[in-house]
Amino acid sequence: MRRHAAAVVLALAATSLATRADAGAAAGPFGRNFLGDWARTSKFATTRGSVLVIDALLAKERVAVFRRDKPFVDVSLAAEFRIERVGKAHQAFGLVFGSTDSQTYYAFEIGREEMRVVRVEPGKEPVALVARGIRDPAGRWSTARLKLEGSLFRGYFGRQVLEFRSIPGLQAGWVGAYAHNGRVSVRDLRFGGKPSRLSKAWRIVAAEPDEK
Repeated sequence: MRRHAAAVVLALAATSLATRADAGAAAGPFGRNFLGDWARTSKFATTRGSVLVIDALLAKERVAVFRRDKPFVDVSLAAEFRIERVGKAHQAFGLVFGSTDSQTYYAFEIGREEMRVVRVEPGKEPVALVARGIRDPAGRWSTARLKLEGSLFRGYFGRQVLEFRSIPGLQAGWVGAYAHNGRVSVRDLRFGGKPSRLSKAWRIVAAEPDEK
């Protein structure tokens, strides 16, 4: 009986560890070896204590950070973020997935008026695949998360859900986050998924965005 009980305890412990591993690990606090863990497209992505601050107020493009880790498929991502009430009209925070270089990726983007899934490619305007209106999140801490199962996407902002059944051309890639037209603070970014491989080495495609 005791042997059986011990076996059950060990089995439950192994299941618990496996579940935690599948769920992913916290990427923060960002202050620890930030430049070693993350690739960034601008020097205006930096840390203040354990909080990542992405400042795209003066940038012509999205200012992004990408986790220097294994590329993933079936990605899960979540983060707490705060968009400051400054800057241009279309301010946004994005959770990046499927990144094959610094200018090629998909994102779950939370703006001032809507949440959407966008496809970003070099030299092209980002394409919105699906969108839904939301309450303006600026000025307060909010949580966004996403889950991918194959090409099926589900994004969550508060109690609202955004679903897209078949993301075209989705590949294994790095994960990350960005700010667009504004300044965003990010904390407690968590990620996970099935480790995979890229067809070619990940790289920064363009130099730092032009700043005024």
